[in-house]
Amino acid sequence: HSSVCDMSFVLGSEFKQLQTYITFEEYTGYGGFWSPGLMLCLTVCATWSLSVLKVVGEVIDQVKAIWYITDRDCSIMEIAVVDAGFMLERIPSFRFITFVLMCTTQFTIACTLLVAGLVWLGSTTDIVELLLNGVALAYIMDIDELIYHVLVPTKLSAVVRLMRPLAVNWSMAVPARSLLLTVPFLAIVVFGYVVVLQPHLDDV
Repeated sequence: HSSVCDMSFVLGSEFKQLQTYITFEEYTGYGGFWSPGLMLCLTVCATWSLSVLKVVGEVIDQVKAIWYITDRDCSIMEIAVVDAGFMLERIPSFRFITFVLMCTTQFTIACTLLVAGLVWLGSTTDIVELLLNGVALAYIMDIDELIYHVLVPTKLSAVVRLMRPLAVNWSMAVPARSLLLTVPFLAIVVFGYVVVLQPHLDDV
């Protein structure tokens, strides 16, 4: 017992009791809020939350931009040829509804990944595994872009690339978009600390 508490490697590096004690010491440190494991886990969870909120912000921008060019009297999607490529001028209502349903699915998946990622990171005790899990989660958010670049036909990809960006028209007087994402970010960080991280630290 004393050899384990003194972290004596006389027992051998493969001794499970010694490994568990070393992991405990590395994660808790001096204990409390400033323990190394808790601070690193909180940082990784905050980074993961920002990655998900980035996708949520893009979804909001897309829906807001498409809303301005939706026309009930329009029966087909109208694309104009301009100097820089193409410009989407009007879309019918049913296409807007379809687009909103797709964005809702993307939003739901993002929220599910957010919660699952926070629980996974919060339950990780080993610091090295915590960093590796954070990197693995970052790659998950890029899977859709990877699928797009590999599976979308070249002609369609060229048309999308030449399409002029749509105006979102956020107000310049009030940073509405920043507030819309900052408030959930702070709430997620507090929720993750109170519900996931602190109980896990107490169990450790």
